[in-house]
Amino acid sequence: GVFEEKGVRAAALAARDLVGLHPGRIELHVFGTGEPSIAAEFAGAAGLYFHGNVNADEIRGFATRRRCCGLAMLRASPRYDLAGTNLTKLYEYLALGMPVIVSNVGEIGAFVEAGQVGLTVDKMLSLDEIRSAMSNMLLDDAAFDLCSERARALMLRDDMTWESEWRKVADTGIFAGVAT
Repeated sequence: GVFEEKGVRAAALAARDLVGLHPGRIELHVFGTGEPSIAAEFAGAAGLYFHGNVNADEIRGFATRRRCCGLAMLRASPRYDLAGTNLTKLYEYLALGMPVIVSNVGEIGAFVEAGQVGLTVDKMLSLDEIRSAMSNMLLDDAAFDLCSERARALMLRDDMTWESEWRKVADTGIFAGVAT
């Protein structure tokens, strides 16, 4: 969703600066709903687009027509600092072959670094770090392509399925004596 705590405002601020430096090369497209004030704040800004809710086919079509980098930047908070890697948005981006930029909250940053599928930024969402990550990812075609290739390969692994995740939970023994 479009929420400040999910890094949308920080991403828009960083992208707005970069659009001026690299016109036609960098755009920010935001999908979903949330805090209307964020979309209103950037209404009419060059290179920034707020699309509202879309379905999976629309996202897939959008991603196949453009060179996209997924952003999953959660701001540090007690809730997000406990986050594992089970962030659906992150998996959707990777499955579409998108490199990602994520914040270093919970296990998410380590997961992205281990898979070499993108870049991480400070969990307080430093605008300088976001700008730098966006520039590095979108202006270095070779790095972008390599992360994209790794993202697709990662999501094809046997351990990247819901069944695999369920086995991990079941293997803890939490369901002992309970039919699963």
